[in-house]
Amino acid sequence: MKRTGFAVAAAALGVALSGGAQAQIKCWKDAAGNRMCGDTPPPGATVSTVKVQPGPPPPPAGKDAQKGPLTPAEQEQAYQRRRQAAEKADEKAQQAKEQQAAKQQNCANAQQSVRMLESGQRVARFDASGQRYFIDDATRAKELESARKIVQESCN
Repeated sequence: MKRTGFAVAAAALGVALSGGAQAQIKCWKDAAGNRMCGDTPPPGATVSTVKVQPGPPPPPAGKDAQKGPLTPAEQEQAYQRRRQAAEKADEKAQQAKEQQAAKQQNCANAQQSVRMLESGQRVARFDASGQRYFIDDATRAKELESARKIVQESCN
């Protein structure tokens, strides 16, 4: 980056210092009588010097071109684009926050399940008809494995 800045500064300095030399054009007549112009006339030619008035620099092209001040309609459009971008960013941040909160809640629930299943107490469930039943050791082992997997996924 510094090297590019230095090159641009050197080029600008060179243009500024050579401005006086480029402000003059030398003209002469060749052997056929035609008028010729340039910066190095042939030896022995009668030379007349023409001063050139520097004009304004050409306008930049492409994305960097300046269009001048924005109209009120353009200002409004730019404002609306910025506002919509800010709203999208806020919405995205809110969704990320909600996902993080849900993940933390899942982690807490899974840890609670692991503690309950590891405690050794009898665990009751309800079937489709509303009858209470107690889980056996095989079901407890499956649920404990599932709860540990959820803890690993949600809490890390």
